[in-house]
Formats: sequence, structure tokens, C-alpha cells
Amino acid sequence: MSFRVGADWRTHAARRRMPGLQLLLELLEDRMVPALDISLSSLTFAKGLLGGQQIGAFSTSGSTTPQNFNYFLVPGAGDTDNFRFRIQGDRLEIQPGQVFQANATYSILVQAKGTMGELAQEAIQLTAKPDLFVSIASDVVDPGDGGLSLREAIALANLDPDHDRIVFDPALPVDKIMVATVGSTVDGPSAFLVSTAISIDGSRPFSPSGPQGNNNFSAIGDRHTGISRPGTAPEMRLFTVTASGSLRLEKIDLEGGLARGVEAARDARGGAVLARGAFSLFYGSISNSQAFGWNGVLPGRAEGGAICSESDLQLFQATISGNSAVGGSGLILVEIGAGGGVFVSNGGTGPKLFQMGSSTIANNTATKGAGIAILPPALTFGGASLAVSFQDSVIADNVGNFDADMLAGSSALVTVTASNSFAETLERKITINGFQLGDPSLGPAETFHGSRIHRPLAGSPLIGAVTSQVNFTDQTGL
Repeated sequence: MSFRVGADWRTHAARRRMPGLQLLLELLEDRMVPALDISLSSLTFAKGLLGGQQIGAFSTSGSTTPQNFNYFLVPGAGDTDNFRFRIQGDRLEIQPGQVFQANATYSILVQAKGTMGELAQEAIQLTAKPDLFVSIASDVVDPGDGGLSLREAIALANLDPDHDRIVFDPALPVDKIMVATVGSTVDGPSAFLVSTAISIDGSRPFSPSGPQGNNNFSAIGDRHTGISRPGTAPEMRLFTVTASGSLRLEKIDLEGGLARGVEAARDARGGAVLARGAFSLFYGSISNSQAFGWNGVLPGRAEGGAICSESDLQLFQATISGNSAVGGSGLILVEIGAGGGVFVSNGGTGPKLFQMGSSTIANNTATKGAGIAILPPALTFGGASLAVSFQDSVIADNVGNFDADMLAGSSALVTVTASNSFAETLERKITINGFQLGDPSLGPAETFHGSRIHRPLAGSPLIGAVTSQVNFTDQTGL
């Protein structure tokens, strides 16, 4: 059901002296306008989406008056499943703690309220679709083999504009998918191109007969799935996320990505991930990935040994370790490598976020900002800004010539906030409130449940320092 209420009541009040019939006709005429229509950009969603993940965005058509609309879940006919969802701005998201059944239908009742007073209300039916199930460990495309590889699953997800979720068969004979083929040359060679909303969940029980999807939202209790480029494979990063796409990796460990500048495109960006759309890494790691600028008369820069992000970036219980960004060399000039671990910028308009919680960025290498390099927006039009926040996180043991752990640049368009976080060196322009400076005494890199981590050494100030009410441990449970 959809309805519309005319907004120009002040005009009617001013006409009270008019003959009754004329006033009645004008009131009726004011009502005789097209009904407003509420639309949702996606009416299906992957059944395994987690709390806070987006299903789609609302829009309203049919208004003859330019105005913005706010959206609400309201009680009434069709509100059966309102409790399973929430609205943030114009986005419909999953309410935390919900479990959905594949191919089941869910009903919500949505109200749109315009800034000029117009109202619309409509019941919307949503359908949960099955996850894409990777049952073949090989990096192949073979429609006749009776199963689904990761490459085939991503290709299917890219054909679907809705949010898809990819999971792995607990009985896969390997813990690591070895990628061997360049899947895209957009922005340089990459194994996989992501052009729609995709989540990949690599969690698998330690026993193939154990339960999958145990709602244990930490790195503890599950095997991870690795995605790695072996040295014999072509040079390529692992993922390129287009501006129209988004990628969430959970319990996935990336290793061995390589981005290299060429003469026609000298700069190298994102050794493991180049994200022009939103990218999130939960309970995973990125290691041993590299970005190399072009060597030539006009050498190229290298930005982001592990991640180069131009959009929203979120790291939670993640480790970025052992990556490097190396600028190219020329006859006269040697270009810089920035962000050996992470390079962050705002590549478009509007505000962007970089959020890091309970994560570690360590043992990365670059000329500047060897751990993290942040490039402020170059232009102020379109409301471009970048908000960076750290919670219970560590940036240490990164190696570079200038501001080795973090370089943030100088701009009013970048804000950096921190809570209970540790860093060895910070650019002097960064306010140290919320950072504890000094050596956090991290141990060498090691593997835990398939993920790369750095345990605190005995006597480290990190031990017992976590204050987060959500997460009291690092990836190991310490």
C-alpha cells in the first residue's frame, strides 16, 4: 500500500475566505497527485549476511516537489519481520543476531517522510537466497565438473546486482586456494575483480564433520581459508574492487599479491587489494604482498603494499604484516613507496572512513608511512573528507625513512582519533591522544588458525590493555 499527503496547508489556510465550493475543489485537486512509490535497490539478499551488512538502499519517486526523504520501519500490516532489519539513513541493513532460511520470504513495512511533509508507506517483500558454496579447491573454470571453484563463485556473484555471500566446503582437502590465473586487467593484473557487493567467509570447523557457521565471531574456534599467489603464478594482485563493488572478507588470509607498475601506468597500487569500493577484513590477515613502481626514465610510485583504498576501509581483529611498497628508480629520480601496509585516500566525493579495531599493522616496509600512509583529499568540492579511527590497535615495527609507522599528511579534511592504541612513531602533526607511544614488544610473525599474527612478548604493555566492551582479546584470545 502506498499513499501521499499534500503538503501545502498554509496555502489552504490563507484561502479560508474563499467560497466553500472553490475551496473544496482546490483541496481535492491538491490530493489528485500521483502516489509516492518507495523502492529498494535490492529485494533479495544472501541468507548468511551478518548484522550491519547492507541489503540495499531506499529511494522514493512520484513527488512533484523537490525534497529529501527519511525512512522508518513502522508497525502495521506487513510488518511481520521488521525486527530482523534496521534502517541507517537510506540503507536497509541486517539486524545483528538474525538467522535466515534460504528461499524464505520476509516482510517489512517502510514509511518514507519527505522534508516537505509528504508521506508514503509500503510493505516490501524480501527473499533470502542461498550462499554460493565453494566445493573445488583448484583455481579452475569448468562448468562440467559438478562443483564450484572460488573463481566461478565470484563470477556468478558479479552477475547478480544483489549482495552475495561465498562460503567454503568444510571438507575441502586444502586450507589455501592457490590462484594461478589473471582474471582481470582493470587497474593492472588481478586474480579477481569484484564489481558488486560480495562477502567471502572462510571459516571452516577443524573437523570436516563439525558444525559450520557456529556464530563464533572471533578468530578462535575455526580454520581459516587462505588465498595465495604462488611464486610460479603471473604477477598480479589478488583483488580489485571497482567503485560499484564492495568486498568483505571474514576469516580469509591473503598472501603473495604483487602489483607492478608498467611504462603505460607507472604507479603500482595495492599489492594484495586495490579497493575503489568499500573493503572490510574481519579476523584475517594480509602478508607477503608487494607493490613496485615502474623503473624507468620517469619512475612510478608505489602505494599500499597490502591495501590501497579509495573508499571506506574497515579492519577488525586483522593483521597486516610483512608487506612492502617500493617506488621505482629512474636516471635522476627515485620515487617513493608509501603505505607498506595500508595506503588510504578519498578517491571521490563525500566522507570516507578508515576504521581499525583490535588489529595489528607490523613489519611492513616503505619509504614513507611504512605501516599506514594517508593521503588527504586533494579538492574540497563534493564534501570530500576522511575520518580515521583506531581502537585497541597496534602500529609498530614498520621500517621506513620517514614517520615509519604512520604518515597522515596535513589537512583539515582528515581527522585521526584513537582509543587505547599503541604506536612506535607517529607523524608530528598527529595528535597523540589515545595513542601510547613506544615499543609494544611484539613477537615475530607466526601462524594461528591459518592467520598471521604477532603475539605480545612477556612484559609487553599490550597485555591486559584492551578496554573494548565488544572484544577483550586479540586474534589468539590473549
